[in-house]
Amino acid sequence: MKHLFLCLTASVVCGSLLAADTVDFSAWREGRAAAAHPDIQQAESLAAAGKHKKAARAFAKIEKKTADEAVAAYAGLARADAYYQVRDHFKAMDAYKSAVSRYPQSGDYTHGLNMLRLIAEDFAQARTKGFFKGFHKEDARELYRHIIGLAPFGEETGKDMLRLAALEREAHEINEAINTYQLILKRFAGTPRAETARLELAETFLTEARNTRDTIRLAEAAELHAERALREDPDQPEALAIKQAVKKIYAEYYHYLGEFYAGKAHYDAETAARYFTKVKTDFPESAEAADATLQLAMLSGEDIPEAAITPADTRKVPDPEVAVPGLKIDENAAPDDVVPETIIDDSQPKKHLLPIDDYGL
Repeated sequence: MKHLFLCLTASVVCGSLLAADTVDFSAWREGRAAAAHPDIQQAESLAAAGKHKKAARAFAKIEKKTADEAVAAYAGLARADAYYQVRDHFKAMDAYKSAVSRYPQSGDYTHGLNMLRLIAEDFAQARTKGFFKGFHKEDARELYRHIIGLAPFGEETGKDMLRLAALEREAHEINEAINTYQLILKRFAGTPRAETARLELAETFLTEARNTRDTIRLAEAAELHAERALREDPDQPEALAIKQAVKKIYAEYYHYLGEFYAGKAHYDAETAARYFTKVKTDFPESAEAADATLQLAMLSGEDIPEAAITPADTRKVPDPEVAVPGLKIDENAAPDDVVPETIIDDSQPKKHLLPIDDYGL
């Protein structure tokens, strides 16, 4: 009997299958002696007639009763294909996992892995059916981890790990994403995959520096990885952009601390001057440097034209309630008077009313 061509169109972001490529379910069947087995041919006839569920049951029976490993491997992979044809993603996933694990030599390892990648992307991109469509992002991450365990090295593995890290970032599993990127750097050192991972890692640190209290440490980590990328390519545009963004974070951070200590509630002229001076000296081209110059003049008692002073309500400083979780404002008090309350950040008390960590200059 001629091999049956069972094809479908599938979109995949990563892995060996590109977007809009056609998955040829017949390719792995070519040249296999097991295809001539009478029971296999009968099950293939059911699949050719579109009776994929019946074909899956037939292949399962063959796999269970045959003593020939080559026939069992063929039936196991064909059963997984049949489940995928009717978009029974979880049964297909389990069948592909079983096929590549039980028959690594007799089956088709590459086809099984590629189909697991396709299912992972179906989960990630909400291409599943049923009531829970669109709620399988966690399944996608777990499946990519399983795939990486089955094939821990190789060109496709690098792609799998980059995709996993991206999904972890999307799910706000930041520590997991950082660990995945660092593993890529170690496992694929000197390859394009490692270069991509380094830039993505720098971008991850940069994003977290903007969104968490640990601003300086995370910004420094982003800068470090951007600098390492620039050693390989001094004109790398993404790395140059990250370095510029880090400078902006530094300028905003130290300027904010200067304003904090220049305010009436926590006035410390010497500390405020140190921060404003750092902004003016280290980041002279930043927008904050111009305001820092004015603030230094005001701290020294110089007369400043009113038009040169930026109105407080236009400065990019978050409202106290937003900047400091747990902060209570006395609405009857003067604008700069606040009622302090101990700020608890998961594990330890933070400094009263300080919206960001003061590393001290």
